[in-house]
Amino acid sequence: MTDMTTAVIYRDAQGITGFEISGHTGYAENGSDIVCSAVSAIAQTMVIGLRETLYLEVLVHMEEGKLSCKLPGLMAQKARVNASILFETLRLGIINIAEQYPDHVEVIEKEV
Repeated sequence: MTDMTTAVIYRDAQGITGFEISGHTGYAENGSDIVCSAVSAIAQTMVIGLRETLYLEVLVHMEEGKLSCKLPGLMAQKARVNASILFETLRLGIINIAEQYPDHVEVIEKEV
């Protein structure tokens, strides 16, 4: 069995509320794994966009092989709409990678 990166996208009735990405794709050796790098770049760019473009205080946890990001509980409606646009972009980007590398990346969507 190969290694796998799993991206869990959390959503409620208003849209996506966060994500958790974990694992290593196993596509190539660490440091040379373009698939893992692509997923990581999308996720880290998402966090930067939420923090530095939308100025949101998102809840982020990062450790070796894992990155999670969640919206705070209470938010203005406009901020929530703007965050949803970024989250949908992340979701589509990772789905695209998963379609190209289905043995290495999976996307799971969960209602919260």
